[in-house]
Amino acid sequence: MSYPPQGPGITRPISPPLELTELVDAVCSETEAQAMVDALIHCTVFDFQLYAATGDVVNPGKINDNDTGTVINPTAGKYIEVDFNKAVIIKRWRQFGTIWTTGDGRFKIEYWDITTRAWADWVTDIPVRTTADWSNYVTETEKTTLKVKLTCTTTDTYGSSLIGELEVIY
Repeated sequence: MSYPPQGPGITRPISPPLELTELVDAVCSETEAQAMVDALIHCTVFDFQLYAATGDVVNPGKINDNDTGTVINPTAGKYIEVDFNKAVIIKRWRQFGTIWTTGDGRFKIEYWDITTRAWADWVTDIPVRTTADWSNYVTETEKTTLKVKLTCTTTDTYGSSLIGELEVIY
């Protein structure tokens, strides 16, 4: 094919191909491009709630269904997993508690390390809440991950380590 294309249907000249660097510079700056990439991968509440959680507790999807009125009851060793189905950056978390605990149960949040392809601890020794409200967001070390897992490490002496909702976001 000759350049520029000629013939029926060609009503205007076609620009010559641009070098990739020229195209990138014409679209946005490196800073603007990084901001767009960051916006795509910073984990939001929407991302956390998009796919129902799975796990080995009864009704694991209750952990991220935006309904603080229902609780799940994991015991030591049981887990709930949220798969984002894409890479996201996480750095903050919070939980919604219940009054039906004594506060000595413990959880940990793990993230899927995309380099080692294994679970790694992110936050450990999280006490169950004794109030039916949200904790403040807690900021941790940023991690890029595909999924997170909440594991009950110690069953509350009330007999259950109830939790109403969890959020893990950027």
